[in-house]
Amino acid sequence: MHAVFYIPEILTAIFRDVVAAGAPRHSLAVLASVCKAWKEVALDEGWQVLPSVQPLLKILPHRQLRAAPGKIRFAWARNFTRADWARLQYYAQRVRNLRLDDKTRLSPVLSLARRSREAGSPLLPNLRMLQIDHPEAEAQPQETLSLLATKSLRHLDFLLDKESVWLRDPQGFECIVDMIATLFPALEQLEFKVVTNSDEPEDEYEEEEGEEAPEDWCIDYHVVPLALKEFRLPYLKVFRCHLPICLDDFFDLGKLPHLEDVDLRVNRETWGDEDGEEEGAAAPTRHASFPALRELGISGPCLEDVVRLLGFFQKHSLESLKLAAYTRSATTAEQIETILRFAGRTSNPGSFRELLLHCKDSGFPDYQLNIDQFKQHLYKCANLEQLQIGTLITVNGTDPQMEEMALTWPKLQYLWLGNWPYSELTRFTLEGLRAFRRHCPELHALSLAVDARMSVAESDVEMQGQDEKDDVKMDGEDGGHERKTEQPSHPLEHLCIANSAIGATDPVAKLLGDMFPNLTRVEAEDVVTGAYGRWVDVRAALSDALDRYIGS
Repeated sequence: MHAVFYIPEILTAIFRDVVAAGAPRHSLAVLASVCKAWKEVALDEGWQVLPSVQPLLKILPHRQLRAAPGKIRFAWARNFTRADWARLQYYAQRVRNLRLDDKTRLSPVLSLARRSREAGSPLLPNLRMLQIDHPEAEAQPQETLSLLATKSLRHLDFLLDKESVWLRDPQGFECIVDMIATLFPALEQLEFKVVTNSDEPEDEYEEEEGEEAPEDWCIDYHVVPLALKEFRLPYLKVFRCHLPICLDDFFDLGKLPHLEDVDLRVNRETWGDEDGEEEGAAAPTRHASFPALRELGISGPCLEDVVRLLGFFQKHSLESLKLAAYTRSATTAEQIETILRFAGRTSNPGSFRELLLHCKDSGFPDYQLNIDQFKQHLYKCANLEQLQIGTLITVNGTDPQMEEMALTWPKLQYLWLGNWPYSELTRFTLEGLRAFRRHCPELHALSLAVDARMSVAESDVEMQGQDEKDDVKMDGEDGGHERKTEQPSHPLEHLCIANSAIGATDPVAKLLGDMFPNLTRVEAEDVVTGAYGRWVDVRAALSDALDRYIGS
């Protein structure tokens, strides 16, 4: 049976057609007729996406040769006939998405593409997405892209690591966009992805406890201009480049009329002649427009470089802003305030939905940020869903201010105010977290420093009074009569209250369990009083309660 008939949707549709035709299900004649009618559709579906070029090569008479472990080498068994070429074209025209991985040598593919060009047609005439994974030495960019070029291509993706041959070339990817613009004039998405090890893309790497992050070879990467004069890609909508870019490329990108999604990386070479500008100097004389930009991501070795690039924007209409500093460099409250101020300059606050900042800063978190900074710059963005200040910083404020934040952002799903905040630098209390239960029904992760010191006596009074307050609602139709309502279970699963002072453990566990019954992870320790074991007891009590809840 052809492989496409293992696709459940196609097989189900075929048998439904058989039944609709009014024939018995066991009628092979009707089934054969239906299969014939669905043949082209099934082939289109089966060949549309190729995660490897091997199926295409196996169509032709071939021999597989011995190669290094994990590699495959092909050789042609004989000269191709017209029937061979017809069969190849029959399947190749169906391919829309192709990945050229490093397990199969590119030379047979390029050989076929060259013969196809000589015959007057491209090898893959309807190709829309091409991913080139770790290109080989003999596969030069000019030749590879020229032979596989098709006017229908919309998405071009390069996957690279430190050993990639094209990067070891002194010129690397210099002016490659000029060639891409000529070969693929209708390109809508262009990506240069970086891999830090053999398995995981860099942006998916998560550092485990006690494990050092992979060496960042991009810090010393020699920046080359991707375009000679300008990006001649008028239809480009998405541009992601994990190789550090130069400043001229950044300004050229800003002129593209349809560019919606940009993810860039900078390093010290990015600034070129403007590297002499000191921090705190006059505002940049050049500005980037980016008229259609909705999602922006910037990463660099330190937050200083990332914030510096933001200074070239005058205004924006962003929906998403993602920033990252991937070395253990210092971070300051002033840099965080600059980021909040930039986000607040949006011309469409109702559409701004996420601000994510991730830093691997180190050292004692002796700086703090007042919650008023969020009120000043971001409270206008009422539809905010995700806010992450992933640095060693403590947000300071009071419980009423926490209530105001929860009321302002009812759609919050993720709120992370510091990676490991200190309760001694703030006035938030554990009871104040009730604001998020009341007003943020979709919140599933929260990081905020609170003072968790409670006595058993005040806990009983607080819990009884608050539970009654939460359960009683006003019924306007009955002239203001009160009625009891059952509060829905809150979805919060991950709570980080970090360095939080704690007294008695039982009331803390009871309060957290009642507020957030779905908690599966609580990060906290008490460095203020040195009672490190108390939070262990709280987690154990919550774990027992969760086990009983799931068991019931």
